[in-house]
Amino acid sequence: MNLYSADQPNLMDRILDTAADNLRIAKILVQMGLDPDNVTYDAIFNRVLEIVLANINLANMFALYCFQAQSSRLPPLRLLRRPL
Repeated sequence: MNLYSADQPNLMDRILDTAADNLRIAKILVQMGLDPDNVTYDAIFNRVLEIVLANINLANMFALYCFQAQSSRLPPLRLLRRPL
């Protein structure tokens, strides 16, 4: 197989196979609840989405709201500069 003529799906499959063979990545996949021998980008994306949605709580939403409200009230730094 010529390296320069590899199509993108084949290249992505090779990347996934190599990542699944790596011991560190296999441990991370197991901790996420995924099977390292049968992993797809779709499974990884769905699991990460589940983890993110499970960790949204009232405290995080309030902190995000406060940060957004505070950052919108801060003047841009270029307005604080004074010419010499």
